[in-house]
Amino acid sequence: MTPEQLSGSISQALVAAGHDWLVQTLIAAMPALWALALILQLARPYMLRMLRKFTLRFAADVWWMLYVLSRDLVLVVTFAISVVCFFPDLVRNADLPLTGSLAAVLLFAALAVKLTRDADDDLRAYRWVSGLVLAGAVLFFVPQALGVEGGDQAYLAPVNGWLVTSSDTGVALALLYVSYAGLALVAGYLFTHVLRSVGRPAVARREDRGATAAR
Repeated sequence: MTPEQLSGSISQALVAAGHDWLVQTLIAAMPALWALALILQLARPYMLRMLRKFTLRFAADVWWMLYVLSRDLVLVVTFAISVVCFFPDLVRNADLPLTGSLAAVLLFAALAVKLTRDADDDLRAYRWVSGLVLAGAVLFFVPQALGVEGGDQAYLAPVNGWLVTSSDTGVALALLYVSYAGLALVAGYLFTHVLRSVGRPAVARREDRGATAAR
């Protein structure tokens, strides 16, 4: 083997090892992020009770802003890391939760509700977001606990085989394509909402100019 071939092989091995390490690290972080996202979303009543105990308005504002920023940041980061569930190669070869991609779609839908409605003041929007996050967490944790983490448990043998993507690639890829459709629907809804919200001020300005000219 020539020195060039040796250096090329070493470089490819380092790149492959780095890729595998990054993917495994992201997969290992997802359970903690999902749990934290669900906890922060359902902790809103507790945060409001604590908010009433502050005597200074500045302290109350800081407490609420820290909570809102932390909650929304965890939701965004959880969805960003859940993107690994949308790669067909990883779905075939890595041990991922079978419904992990569907869970990410529900989380994306929750973020869409938060972007289009005020989920802190609108009770119905808050319930929608909480329900979507809870359903996504269930779709993630059930196959994660019974399939990915329970692979060495004999009493889970009847179910853990088909809850992991690498063991049931046919169903996993089918669910992946369904998740693609769900992402497209939510993205289309967001795109339509953004176009409508951008057009409203311009329409309002034209109506105001028309009323002024009529006077």
